Amino acid sequence: MIDKSGFTLVEIITVIVLLGIIGLFSSMFLNSGVKTFLFSRTNSQTALNASIALNRIGLELKDIKNVSIQPNVSIAYKNNSPSLPGSRTLTFGSGDKIILTVDGNAYTLLDNISSPTLTGTYDDLDYDGISDNISGIEIGFNVDINGISKRFSTKIYPRNF
Repeated sequence: MIDKSGFTLVEIITVIVLLGIIGLFSSMFLNSGVKTFLFSRTNSQTALNASIALNRIGLELKDIKNVSIQPNVSIAYKNNSPSLPGSRTLTFGSGDKIILTVDGNAYTLLDNISSPTLTGTYDDLDYDGISDNISGIEIGFNVDINGISKRFSTKIYPRNF
């Protein structure tokens, strides 16, 4: 009798083809999962950075004095808080950055922004008949997140006016 144990060439080739098909679909599935993860991580990090910048701007502008606003360009001020001393300027630098300058030292709060807005609302807070006191400051900008422009903005109501 002839011993017929073992695999034929056709069986081996069939197994190799099936393993190749399974490997192809597995790698496509993993690739799409990794791309989705990286997309989500980039979105989250960019939104977090914009939120941190807005929180810092709010902290900077909530307790200010001696304010000078150039609409959509910069705001120069002094802070009443002992933890934030010195002359300060918040600027939309070269159109794509938010720069905080403290006593001549510049710090970038956020970069890769577009369409910055900076406006002040003036009211008669000292009742002298002239609307010359800042009652609100509105700051906004767009951030490009994976090809989608997202608007971030805040309105700050300064104290001590």
